[in-house]
Amino acid sequence: MRFILFITLLLPGLSLASALRIGDILLQPKRCYICRMIEEHEGTTFSHMGIVIKGGRTPQIAEALGDVHLISVEKFLQQGDLTRPVKILRLKERAFLPLRDGIVTWLGAEYDTDFRWDNFDEQGRERVYCSEFITKLLNEYLTNKIPTKIMNYDLNREAWLRYFNGEVPDGMPGNSPADFEKSELFNTVGTYEGNQWIWR
Repeated sequence: MRFILFITLLLPGLSLASALRIGDILLQPKRCYICRMIEEHEGTTFSHMGIVIKGGRTPQIAEALGDVHLISVEKFLQQGDLTRPVKILRLKERAFLPLRDGIVTWLGAEYDTDFRWDNFDEQGRERVYCSEFITKLLNEYLTNKIPTKIMNYDLNREAWLRYFNGEVPDGMPGNSPADFEKSELFNTVGTYEGNQWIWR
């Protein structure tokens, strides 16, 4: 029993075969300057998020960070701030989510450091940030669409002015991990904290 518990704690993916589902969202705290700004501005502990694309014994997460790519759940967790919990959300809507197919057109898309909802690279391919990517991916399949809000960057204004080089995208549509956390479209089904999965 002790051996099995030890392996499970070292390799959390082994304990998820019947837990994480395709479409589940992992809200993650991170350690970086802009991450702290996002968390403070949005009143949350979460500044990043990923979505489960493949379940089973070796879950895979899709995220927009650097670019849109797939990552194992173990690596996803390791890149965050593990001193704070990761929250797991699950859609209330029972939608068919063929995300392994849907992700193909997004793989390799650049991360949007400008946080603009409709932003494209020189080749005309859309740039996306983490919550934008997941919103646009899921909304292809949902009846109850994940909404945007009008963004403003009034808190820590001077820091945002420096970050955006004076061109702050106030008044534009967008969203953040905090909007998923507060959304009525999702249930919280668990957390990852203290090197273990806690399911409700």
